[in-house]
Amino acid sequence: MTNTKSNQFMSTLVLVMTFLLVLLGTYTLYSLFNEMLTGPGPFHGNHHDFLAFYGAAILTLHGNIAQIYSADALIDFQRQIINHPVGAAGYMAYMNPPFAAALLTPLALVSFAEARLLWLLVNLVVITGIAAWLTRPLDKRFRVIGAFLLVSSFPVYQALIEGQPSILLLLGCVLAYIAAIKHRYVLSGICLSLLFIKPQFALFTLVGLALMKQWRVILAMVGSATAMMLVLLPITGIHLYVTYTHYMLSVVTDHFNGAGFVVPAAWYGALNTASGLNGFYTALFGQTQVNIVNALTAGSTLLLLILFVLAFTKQKFSLSVYSGRLMLAASIAMALLIDPHLYAQDVVLLYVILPLLAGFGNYFRSIISVVLVCNLIRLDQKISVHLFTVVLYIFASAVFVRAIRQGFEKKSPNSLDF
Repeated sequence: MTNTKSNQFMSTLVLVMTFLLVLLGTYTLYSLFNEMLTGPGPFHGNHHDFLAFYGAAILTLHGNIAQIYSADALIDFQRQIINHPVGAAGYMAYMNPPFAAALLTPLALVSFAEARLLWLLVNLVVITGIAAWLTRPLDKRFRVIGAFLLVSSFPVYQALIEGQPSILLLLGCVLAYIAAIKHRYVLSGICLSLLFIKPQFALFTLVGLALMKQWRVILAMVGSATAMMLVLLPITGIHLYVTYTHYMLSVVTDHFNGAGFVVPAAWYGALNTASGLNGFYTALFGQTQVNIVNALTAGSTLLLLILFVLAFTKQKFSLSVYSGRLMLAASIAMALLIDPHLYAQDVVLLYVILPLLAGFGNYFRSIISVVLVCNLIRLDQKISVHLFTVVLYIFASAVFVRAIRQGFEKKSPNSLDF
């Protein structure tokens, strides 16, 4: 009787949460298309990241790729589209590698409005395909609902409305996972090379692959990225990568000195809206409390890393063993948390843990849970306590502690009593 009541309560709760998420998703998609297609001026809304990508594409097309990290060059171009300052720094900075600017050049062949709409449609098609694949274990009715909730979630909205390439990074991860489960490890590495568009994610992935001793994947990932950069070298040149390295070092430094809030810096950003650990503490204490934020971020990161190391000695990553897949999912969550530049659009990468959760009970509930957690970011933008960060930290810590305890208890690695 108790189990029956518990199951009924859980079913009712899932039904209510699904209904609320469908309503929220509908409103989110309405907001997306309303801003993209209506309003005054060529940009319509107030999400301006795409200015940086389109500006880099224009500069590259006209032989001025050396200026893609120049504030003056980007400001001159962006003022032609929006005649007032935008963003915390007064313009949208381009912070991706030189080869990405070269790959974006086709966007510069059309007008700004056409490029923004084209980029939206391409990414919308991609995320719809990803959602369809992620929900494939479900029957038709639940699959449609699950895919809709993924596509209409806040991180996806943020990636689409800002014109960020985060969805393409997720595509690379999903394709790499599909290749890996088919034991096509070279192809998996080639797909993962897309992560070099945002190098911090490539670095986290390389560390994880090294721990898994997946040397073929690493060689394929690094080799394909290197080949792509060499092919595009006549366009980018070598010196621009030196400029980019110095530029990104200054950006990273800014994340630990108040992001330009305390002293002039190369990058001015609202770290209080970031979804990682540094964003969590910045929202709590403010960007002026640099030492407190840095100390608490370092302490929380160190604790999580210690738990991870201890857990990894008891339970290795695995795509074929449930507990190993859960360990990998928690490690992906940890990597996102310690990323000093984790903004809402990049949280779409968390969806790669969904196939890892298949087999842990009701898969539809797993999708609902992950989408619900990701949608907390919408609320986090307005409050000082970032609930997304708290939930993700608890999840990662709980998985690591469970792995440690099971190791000491000498339980089977196939145990599912999480």
